[in-house]
Amino acid sequence: PQTQTQALVASTTPKNSLQISSTDPDLRIYDSLPWWLWWFSLPVLGGWLWWWLHNREMKPVFEAIGEQANSVSCLVSPPSTTAPSTNDLATLTVSQSDHQTYEQSRIVLVPRNAKHAYAYWEIAEADRVAAKQQGGIHLILRVYEVTEMNLDFVPAHSIQQFQCEEWDQDRHLSIPLSERDYVAEIGYTTLDGRWIPIVRSLHVRVSELQPIGFGNG
Repeated sequence: PQTQTQALVASTTPKNSLQISSTDPDLRIYDSLPWWLWWFSLPVLGGWLWWWLHNREMKPVFEAIGEQANSVSCLVSPPSTTAPSTNDLATLTVSQSDHQTYEQSRIVLVPRNAKHAYAYWEIAEADRVAAKQQGGIHLILRVYEVTEMNLDFVPAHSIQQFQCEEWDQDRHLSIPLSERDYVAEIGYTTLDGRWIPIVRSLHVRVSELQPIGFGNG
């Protein structure tokens, strides 16, 4: 009878059915894990899902920023490292010196009061070049005291001398004595001390009374 029972059980068991043995050590590990331990995997899955969605949303923003940066770089050109040409430098020099180019040299001396005067001059470029060709180095303004005398024949009673820059065109002067006649002259001095005059003003009387129409200084 026992042999018949075993045969009956064997005949009712499908041939392809998987027989799981409760003695398998790997299966015993999964069976021993508590069910609530799987909840710890949810934060990891949630973090990965948030990162994926955030990247999808921010991708259009990053693309827009990149397009704006490219457009700005196209508008702002880098500084030029090319040196200016000789023609450009010549044009710049001419434009800066136009206001100092005169056809004729002249100088005026104007009394301001009994102790001060004002000198203004313009030097023609031809006169400037000619003076330098003769050895002129320093531009000098001279003020002569010429009371009752002709400077062409007699030396001045006194001389005041002021060194000027090439671009200077005027100067405020102190007058040592009033009730005297004065003359201003502009020119160059050489290395050996020679005087090369360019132009001289008319005689001017500096009196105790202030000239009408000219303010105090």
